[in-house]
Amino acid sequence: MSEIDEKLAALFAEDLPPARDASFRIAVLAGIERRRVAVQLALLTAVCALMSLVLWSFAPMIAPWLIGQGEVIAALCTAAVLVWACVVAVRQGVRA
Repeated sequence: MSEIDEKLAALFAEDLPPARDASFRIAVLAGIERRRVAVQLALLTAVCALMSLVLWSFAPMIAPWLIGQGEVIAALCTAAVLVWACVVAVRQGVRA
């Protein structure tokens, strides 16, 4: 290569983007994550709608049983919330 070609190559090399563009990679990963969240949200919405429909269809059959079991259901719900809170605290590393 001649001296002029080397100078031109050096000049053009200054304007080249980096081999790994961090902002582009972050933008691509953010787009992938947004799509993943949208799919999970759509799936969760569909499952909740289906479960609501099933519960609504069985409501006349289970309503009499639920009326008599109010205290038991309240205790089970309280226990479930406490277990859930403990699991969340352990996962986050909270120590009592």
